[in-house]
Amino acid sequence: MTIRIEYCRVWNYQPRAARLAATLKEKLQLETQLVAGGRGAFEVFAEDQLLFSKLNEGRFPEEQEMVDLLR
Repeated sequence: MTIRIEYCRVWNYQPRAARLAATLKEKLQLETQLVAGGRGAFEVFAEDQLLFSKLNEGRFPEEQEMVDLLR
């Protein structure tokens, strides 16, 4: 399974996306793809299925929250 994290480069969410990617790699051995975007987005997809949206939730996902969701 490939995880895609789309992050806003304007707001410099790249470090947060990279931390989440590292956590998913370490805890679940999942490969991630980081994709720069805009609009203040921080979206997490698994095989093109939206798992988490900062735009919808109004917050960033917790790393452990994403690990639990993907288990």
